[in-house]
Amino acid sequence: MSSDPKHILWDTCVLWRLFSKTPMDYQDHVKQYILDADSGERTIYTSSVALAEIDQRAIDPALGTADDFFKDLRQTIRIIDATPNIMIMAGALRSNAFVYSQSDKDSSPPKPRVMGVGDSIFHATGIWLREASGLGDLVFQTFDSGASKGWEGKCAPILKLEHWCKGIDQNPMIAKALTTPRKKAVHPLCPLPDSGEK
Repeated sequence: MSSDPKHILWDTCVLWRLFSKTPMDYQDHVKQYILDADSGERTIYTSSVALAEIDQRAIDPALGTADDFFKDLRQTIRIIDATPNIMIMAGALRSNAFVYSQSDKDSSPPKPRVMGVGDSIFHATGIWLREASGLGDLVFQTFDSGASKGWEGKCAPILKLEHWCKGIDQNPMIAKALTTPRKKAVHPLCPLPDSGEK
């Protein structure tokens, strides 16, 4: 096994690479992590909110029905329920305006953003896993760079969240979210996509 952490929290956009033919990038990385989990080398977690965020129409028919996919998922990945305590933490995270702090002096800064509902639940799940379950090496894996726009508008990104915490980085709940390492799901045994992203 590599030096990667033993405990990983997956965002829904990582799971997407398991069941859909698109996007193709990093699918081999995600599948390698699944092999690691199947062999007992790692433990992968996700939030129960991911079960609602997965568009079942996008599941590759080669994987069987949606029920088949979810059955297989639950055998490999530990699903953490969005309990009242986790939801309260998520609400505390969302109760902030996320202001970009890295703008050039000559350019106008982007508008403040909110933290998406699903993202806040994932952040809170990571905090809970680290604190209540003692998983100090937990890494939150995602591909969320804040580029997409949903019903909440453009949300604060999970990756590089620290660049969007101007004036709130001392908030205790924000500080806990920032303490949880957030990285792309890049497996050390797999080649990077042609773009050379890291």
